[in-house]
Amino acid sequence: MFQLLLGAAVCASESIDVAGAYIFGHEVRSFQPCGSSMVYWAKPISPGISAALRKHHRELAASPYGQIYVVVSGRPSDEGTAGFAQSYDGYFEVSEVLQAAGQIPPDCTIH
Repeated sequence: MFQLLLGAAVCASESIDVAGAYIFGHEVRSFQPCGSSMVYWAKPISPGISAALRKHHRELAASPYGQIYVVVSGRPSDEGTAGFAQSYDGYFEVSEVLQAAGQIPPDCTIH
């Protein structure tokens, strides 16, 4: 079901609300949606959103490079990856951070 939502968002260029695991660190900006094996390079659409994600990670992660739970509004991008993002499944453009927590809830499976 998740893959269908992502595919529709890419085709329509519309944002969807997606929950998942976010990791921030040197050369790492990963977002893995709940229930998906896809791991994206998180690409905030503005400096303010980037700062919000970093702040949440700094305050909530148990350790450097630790996962935090986020609910974001955004969409996967059809833009080709470059640099550090090349080892990921693509870009996920984050347009808003809706929620953040230090623990991944049990109903959010990360493969």
